[in-house]
Amino acid sequence: MELFVNNLTTIDFAFYDPVRGLTGESLIVDVCLAGQLDDQSMVMDFSTVKKWIKHYLDDSIDHALVLPANNQRILFEQDADRGE
Repeated sequence: MELFVNNLTTIDFAFYDPVRGLTGESLIVDVCLAGQLDDQSMVMDFSTVKKWIKHYLDDSIDHALVLPANNQRILFEQDADRGE
């Protein structure tokens, strides 16, 4: 069984484009959840899943600077506390 959730949230971030330079972007997040139905005929508790997904996106990409990992013009070094 699959559950499609359109417009779950929006993420805003900046990224480095080799041609355009530093660029801002907003993306609408759509999610597809797959699994077996439980005894309540649910794949997952949507309120729990929505909170988990939003928390993950807020902590990882929302309002962040995203850099392409394979760009030879960018040197990225990371230690336990921060990246440079």
